[in-house]
Amino acid sequence: TGEMTSRKGRALLAELFLESGRNDEGQAVIEALAGTDPRDAITLYLKGRLALIQQRRVDARALLSQAIALQGAKAGPHLWLGQLELIEGHMEQGEALLQKAAQLDQEHALTHVLLAKLYLKQHRYERAETEALEVLRRNPAHLEAALLYGDSHAGRDNWGQAETIYARIRDQLPSSSLGYRKL
Repeated sequence: TGEMTSRKGRALLAELFLESGRNDEGQAVIEALAGTDPRDAITLYLKGRLALIQQRRVDARALLSQAIALQGAKAGPHLWLGQLELIEGHMEQGEALLQKAAQLDQEHALTHVLLAKLYLKQHRYERAETEALEVLRRNPAHLEAALLYGDSHAGRDNWGQAETIYARIRDQLPSSSLGYRKL
């Protein structure tokens, strides 16, 4: 189990590096993981994320799809493959993958934020509000979710509620121009 714990720790470290934009360090950790088991679902997932960051979309799609096939109960591959689908303009496939990711890991804010953005673009304002509230329920200080929540009200011409939300953002972040611009 020491090997497994070490492997999980390295996978978490690689993901942390990718999240923080330290892609070269993440790549080094991923390559070390791949050296021990290149066909492992977590390794494939991390290699897929790295490929997506590096704009190697074909590789990213193949790796993330393989990770889903091996371990479909993990949200990460669904999230990033869904984001790739959205980038490439495949809205229905992207939405389905993001919804699956949200189902598998309801705590992951990025999944809900991406769904809210998608729903705003599609003028599905109630759905956008639901996704933004899902994030705000867990983290009331999540700025992007608050903006999306306000935008969902603005999209429905509920100006009073939208202005209240934007004013709260302005009051909480007086040095930021976001709340002012939205108002």
